[in-house]
Amino acid sequence: MKFKPNRVFRCSLLVFAACAICVMAWQNTQPVEAADSDRVKLDRGTPYIVAAGRSPIPSAGENITEPLPYKRLVDDSGSKVRTKAPDGPVTWGAAHNYVGQRITVEGKIVNTYNHEGNICFLNFHEDWRGKFYIPVFKEVFDDLPQAPEKYYLNKTIRVTGKVTQHRNRPNIEVRNIKQIEIVD
Repeated sequence: MKFKPNRVFRCSLLVFAACAICVMAWQNTQPVEAADSDRVKLDRGTPYIVAAGRSPIPSAGENITEPLPYKRLVDDSGSKVRTKAPDGPVTWGAAHNYVGQRITVEGKIVNTYNHEGNICFLNFHEDWRGKFYIPVFKEVFDDLPQAPEKYYLNKTIRVTGKVTQHRNRPNIEVRNIKQIEIVD
């Protein structure tokens, strides 16, 4: 007996459909294992998780006139405790605790890099990756007696400004010569 491609295709399609129906039926009988199972559950016959009691996809014929309200599943309001900025200078290693605040940081510059004459990076640690640093911008260069990468290297400095983050590294940007002073 010769098989016709059309018959093989139809048989494969029927087997696939039967398997899909079995899997969906099995999924609907399984308990949801979630940390908060009373608010997160598998919706009836749908392949996605439902949070906060309803499906993210409207049901057939459902009339939605405004967006669904945003609802947090976890309360993290107390997760970020802000450290009050001190009156005096802090070490470069503690500066990351004051992101968003204006502080004075003191430390010895042990590594510098001038990028194309536009910005000079002053680093307090030889392995500078991921650590606090000072970017000195081009507008400050003319106010210095020599190039910033030479002028500040191996000197203890104090820099004042707002601690920000760039690529998850805390820093204080120096755009005015009055922000930075040599201590010794």
